[in-house]
Amino acid sequence: MGFFERVGRDIRFLRGLGRTLAAVREISPDSDVLICDDFENAVDRFRDRTALIFEGARYTYADLEALANRFAAWAEAAGVKRGDTVALLLPNRAEYVPAWMGLAKAGVATALINNNLTGAALAHCLSISNADHVITDAETVEALATIRAGLPRPIQTWLIDGAPGEGQNALDLKSGEAPPRPPRERRAGIKAREVALYIYTSGTTGLPKAAKITHSRAQLYMRAFAGATNAKPEDVLYCALPLYHSTGGLCGVGAALLRGGAIALRRKFSVSHFWDDVNEHGCTMFVYIGELCRYLANHPSQPNERTHRLRLAFGNGLRPDVWETFQTRFNVPHVLEFYGSTEGNVSMFNFDGKPGAIGRVPFYLRKKLHFPARAL
Repeated sequence: MGFFERVGRDIRFLRGLGRTLAAVREISPDSDVLICDDFENAVDRFRDRTALIFEGARYTYADLEALANRFAAWAEAAGVKRGDTVALLLPNRAEYVPAWMGLAKAGVATALINNNLTGAALAHCLSISNADHVITDAETVEALATIRAGLPRPIQTWLIDGAPGEGQNALDLKSGEAPPRPPRERRAGIKAREVALYIYTSGTTGLPKAAKITHSRAQLYMRAFAGATNAKPEDVLYCALPLYHSTGGLCGVGAALLRGGAIALRRKFSVSHFWDDVNEHGCTMFVYIGELCRYLANHPSQPNERTHRLRLAFGNGLRPDVWETFQTRFNVPHVLEFYGSTEGNVSMFNFDGKPGAIGRVPFYLRKKLHFPARAL
């Protein structure tokens, strides 16, 4: 690699690193600024802008906050106290992020349960969450009926749509005017070191494990990706990843919603609808896991796969043998691969865009950052 090429690479690295560090520099576990405060700040700045596009409907930032405030009001009415945990068992849908943001406004933690689980795995995740309430929908509630006898204690079920059946309650998100934003005093004394979310990881053995995501850690995910992607209000993020995992639900959501952009959300990934969706909504970014890119690269050519407005794809697990084919075939200008795990304590960004790499530490920072200088 020549001198000027190295200089150009380092400039790109420093710019990316600088944007990321600037976005996270004020995060502190001792702060009383919580992740829901970040959301409310975005609402105050971008209230009338489109925040979410889902199944033909558009929601402004004000619309999402109205939903969040309804969840906060429900928690108070249901007797859910500060420090309690509520389980969220939903597929990707418009109410997902407002649900846990609204509960955070009430000082309540949310356990994000994989809506594809059934049987012992579902019972285990609900049990270890210590939740007395689970919020679900008509699509998912049937899975609860098969495990109720196996739960160590009763758990109240709340449906956000459809008619509740026996042993179920309705959580009304439509009647009357939405309640006002809960006063910050309602969560006074809660610090960013306290748990906002439980996100479950499969690990390598046994049943899923619940990783504690504090407010400051959620802020780190969301603010860091808003900075690393250089997100702007004009951006539209395509997300077909499940919102119960951190890549889509925190990294992707943060890149859009903290900077005034919009999320084009799909219930499930579809290789045949991907480019139609991206073109229809004018998406400028999308968040991936590597297998998503492989499915697209292996799919027959489509006439609109190069007519999009994408400027960036970001995510993790993009294999070297897929990377260059994917980027060249689909004319995606930039790929931002990152390394990290929900339960881990190290993250890296490949700001260089080198295929197959997860990031690097330049020689002038190696004494400051204590992990391998180059990771491939």
